Amino acid sequence: MVKQRKASLVLASALFGLSCLAGYCIKHTGEPTISTMLMVSVVDIFFFFMLVLLIRGFFDTRQKEILENNYISRKFYAFFNRYTGIKVFLTLLITGLFFATAKYPGVVSGGTQFMIQQAMGMDTRARSLSPIIYEGHYITGHHPILLTCFIGTFIKLGLKLGHPNWGMYWAACSITCLNALGWSYVLVYFRKHIKPFVWSIVFLWFILNPMLGNFNSCILKDNLFATILAVFSCTIHEYFNQGTRKAFAKMLACSISVPFIKNQGIYIVIIAMIGLIAMQRKKIFEKTLCIVLPILIFQILFEGCLMTALKIAPGGKQEMFSILFQPTARTILEHPEIKETDDYEVIQKVLPIDDWSVYNESVSDAIKFRYNQKATKEDLVNYFKVWIKMGGKYPKSYLYAILHQTYGYYCIDCKTRDWVWK
Repeated sequence: MVKQRKASLVLASALFGLSCLAGYCIKHTGEPTISTMLMVSVVDIFFFFMLVLLIRGFFDTRQKEILENNYISRKFYAFFNRYTGIKVFLTLLITGLFFATAKYPGVVSGGTQFMIQQAMGMDTRARSLSPIIYEGHYITGHHPILLTCFIGTFIKLGLKLGHPNWGMYWAACSITCLNALGWSYVLVYFRKHIKPFVWSIVFLWFILNPMLGNFNSCILKDNLFATILAVFSCTIHEYFNQGTRKAFAKMLACSISVPFIKNQGIYIVIIAMIGLIAMQRKKIFEKTLCIVLPILIFQILFEGCLMTALKIAPGGKQEMFSILFQPTARTILEHPEIKETDDYEVIQKVLPIDDWSVYNESVSDAIKFRYNQKATKEDLVNYFKVWIKMGGKYPKSYLYAILHQTYGYYCIDCKTRDWVWK
């Protein structure tokens, strides 16, 4: 047991150090040397290692028992013994509504501004890039369709009542409610598996953490996506440990729901289920069903049939290719001699771009929106071959491009660009 704890401690420290290394690469405008990055990574690992030791070893067994039996701690925990889910939900909701109201009417972040434009019947860049465009219909599959309609309904309601700000505020409140519902499920699940004092600390962290609070003032699809992923993780953990029909039903429901919150969620579901099968090779049919049903319901029935019937323009292929396009753009920008090669002609058939300075290291829109929708399968196959070839020749450019594009997943200092409805 002691060896396992030491191994997990070393692994956690190493992972934390690597994440800090990646974040360090991104936060600095210049290109830091490898030796500097390694030095910072080692320092981060050391401090995290010491932090974990302090947390785990600061109190001896007797002191931990005193904390567990502390009057305030016991009373706080006991308050949630009855109607746990309702009390946790209401606490998170009230706290979230405070933040949402403090930033009235709310902040429209990321692609949400385009979702609102679509719902309001305005043309958008995403629509023009769709392989099929329906006249008089402006909603596209580029963004989560149900969320576009959900937020758009509140904006339209606000306009009818006199001002779109009112609609934005009620949209923020509704998203706060959904977030509170999801996180309350997570906290109630945590309550079953961690000690009372630790759970109390986690619960207070959820209430007082300003970052989680500010989520409720941002009308952003990724907020709900983060929530559903947390719930999805809990259902996977429950199924992994119990394997009951109830646990399976929860996991299956989440598997189907995730893609509707964010289109790329279907990939996460597939990867998660493949990982679960690899770790636990039993009841493979049920786990496979969690891959097959989301594909059937979301991609075949919803995207393939219902969207066509409702004349909703499908999203372009550029979304799935952005992770490939960014390294290509950065490499050409850093190594302009590529333009003189035959490989460049292959790239131009897929990405017909003359000025590569439009490349934005953290947002892929400027490059992926230049994707040639008329590119043939042969063009794409040739491009993939060139992409692999260039990656072997310019690995540093590829690494930096991928790190910059994905920094939001592991860099705690990442910043979101915000747009406010005017």
